[in-house]
Amino acid sequence: MLSVKKHKRRKKSDSVALEPLFRATKEALIHDLDVDVNYSQGNVGSREVEYASYTASGPHLFKRFKQVLDFDKRLIYSSDTSFDTLTKDALRKFRESQAEFHVPEPLNQRENLVIAKSREICAAVLGTFSYDSWFDSCSFGKRAAVGLPYAKSYLDVRFDRLSGTEMQWAAFDHCLSRDMHLFRAVRERLTTRKTVNEISVTAVPKSFKSARIIAPDTILGGFLSRGLGDYIRWRLEKETHINLSKQQYRHRLWARNASLKGHLATIDMSKASDSFTWRHIQLIVPEDWHHALDCVRTRRCNVDGDVVDLTSYMLMGSGHTFPLQTLLFYCLAEATRLLLKRRGRVSVYGDDIIVPTSMSTHLIAVFSSLGFTINSDKSFYDEPDTLRPSYTFFRESCGGDYKGGIDVRPYMPECDLQREGRVPRGTFIAWCHKIINGLLDRWEACEIPLTLNYLLNAINSMKRSVCFVPAWEVDHAGIRHYIPPYLLIGRECSYIKYEDSYPTYWRLTFVEIKRERGIFERPYLWYSYFLHKDAHARTPTPIELLKFIGSPLTSEESLGVETVDGLFSPSVALDGEARKDRAGVYRWKKREPKRR
Repeated sequence: MLSVKKHKRRKKSDSVALEPLFRATKEALIHDLDVDVNYSQGNVGSREVEYASYTASGPHLFKRFKQVLDFDKRLIYSSDTSFDTLTKDALRKFRESQAEFHVPEPLNQRENLVIAKSREICAAVLGTFSYDSWFDSCSFGKRAAVGLPYAKSYLDVRFDRLSGTEMQWAAFDHCLSRDMHLFRAVRERLTTRKTVNEISVTAVPKSFKSARIIAPDTILGGFLSRGLGDYIRWRLEKETHINLSKQQYRHRLWARNASLKGHLATIDMSKASDSFTWRHIQLIVPEDWHHALDCVRTRRCNVDGDVVDLTSYMLMGSGHTFPLQTLLFYCLAEATRLLLKRRGRVSVYGDDIIVPTSMSTHLIAVFSSLGFTINSDKSFYDEPDTLRPSYTFFRESCGGDYKGGIDVRPYMPECDLQREGRVPRGTFIAWCHKIINGLLDRWEACEIPLTLNYLLNAINSMKRSVCFVPAWEVDHAGIRHYIPPYLLIGRECSYIKYEDSYPTYWRLTFVEIKRERGIFERPYLWYSYFLHKDAHARTPTPIELLKFIGSPLTSEESLGVETVDGLFSPSVALDGEARKDRAGVYRWKKREPKRR
C-alpha cells in the first residue's frame, strides 16, 4: 500500500497587516522604474515628494513617474487624516460654500450672448415638455433615501415609507392616476403620507485628503428625479451625439487623438453639480420644464444638525443630476463655439468637457464669469506649436490618460487601510493577486521584476503555491498574466490548462471550519475541467481534472484512476471524497464562461 507523505503545516497568524504590502510595493516600484523621487523623511507613504519636472518628458518616462507618484493616490494610510475629521471639514466647507454659489449680476454682453444662445440650444434639445413622457420614465431605484437605509431599500419597504415634499406628493398623485397597478400597490401598502421639508447631507470617503458630499433624496423625489433624468437622457441621445452609455469610451478615444495633435482640450470642473443654482436653470432651461425641475428640487437641508437653505440646485444623490449637468454644460460649450465660429468637436460627460483647443481659454473665461470653477489640475488645453514635438501633449478624460497617443495611466489600488488594518490570510493573498494583475495590465514583467518578486514572495509566505487562472477571471482570483520563468524558479505553481476554447470549470472558495485547533481558513483555489475528445473512441471520455501542483497526491497510483494518453496532466476521481482537502471540505460552484 502506497503511503502519502504528509506535509508539515507551518504555523501562521490568523490575520496579516495589509499596509506594509502597499508601502513595500511602492518602494519596489521606485527601484524598478528608476525615477528620481525623494520622499520627505524617507517615508514612501508620504505624498510630499521632491522630483524634477517630468511634464516635458517623453511618454515612457512620463508613465514611470506617474506610476510611482500616483500609486497610492487612492490609498488611505493609517497615518492620514481620519474620516471623521474629513467629514467635519467637508460639511463645514459645504455650509460655507452655499453663500458663494450665485450668478454674477448684471451679466456683461459676452455672457448675455452665451446665455441666449445656450437657451436656444437647450430648447432645441429638450423640445416641448410632456408630462406623459416624464411619468412613463419614472421608477423606483435601489439607493438609500430619507428614512430608508440601503440595507432595507426594497420595493415593498419603500411603499411603507413613502416620503416627499408637497410638490412631489402632488406630482405622484398624478402619476398614480395614470398607472392602475402602481395605484393598487400603494393602496395596499401605504398607511401614512410623510411630508419632508428638508433632507440630510452626509459624506462618503473620496480620497485621503477629502470626503465627498452626498444628499440622499426622499423616496418620491428619487422616483420623480429618476424619471426626469431618463427623460433628459433620451432627449440628449435623440437630438445630439451624446449617448451617456457610450460617452466614456468616446471621450477616452478623443483624448488619445488629442494627445497626438493637441487640437482638442480636456476641461474638468470643480464642484460642478453644487455650482448650479436655480438662477442658472431659469436662464438656460425653457420655461415649460421649470415646474418638473422644481418638483424634484429640495430647498432645505440638515447639515450636522443645522438647517441650511440650499443655494445649489443639484446635489449628488438625485437621479437627474448627471444628465441635467451634462445638458447644461453642453449648451454653454456649444453656444460659445458657435458664437466664436470655431470648427471642431464639443462633447460633455458630466463635468468632463472636450472642446477645440482654440476656444478653450474663451470657454474658461465664460465659465468663470458665470460662477463655475475650473479644476486646473485636471484641465489640459495647451495649444499646438510647430516647433513643439507631439509627445509633449497630455490629455485626460473619463479615466484615460494619454501622452503622445500612448496610454500612461498608472495602476492605482483603492483601499481604506484605516478600516482594513489587519485582514485574513485569504484576503491578503487576494490583494497580492489584484496588485500583480493591475500592474501587469499596464507594464511588462521585465520592467518591474523586483516588484513582482516581492509580491510572489508575499504569496508564498501565506501559501505554498502560486495560482494561475484563465484570463477571463477576476483580478483577485489568481494571476491572469504571463510571468517569465526566471521569476518562478524555486516556486510551486498551480496552472489551469485547457484544450477546448470554452472549458467548464468549478470554483472553490475558502470556508471557515471549526476544528480542535481553532478556525481554519482556505484561500481561493481554482481548478479547471475540460472534456478530452477522442475521435477514435466510441464512448465519451470522462471529465478530467488538472493536477494541482503542490497537492499531497503526487503519484498516479495514489490518485486511484487510470490516465488517458495524450493529456498533459493525469486525471483524478470525480467523486466527492476525492475532491476533499486533507484538512477540510471545499465549496464547489459550477460556472461556464461566456462564449464569444
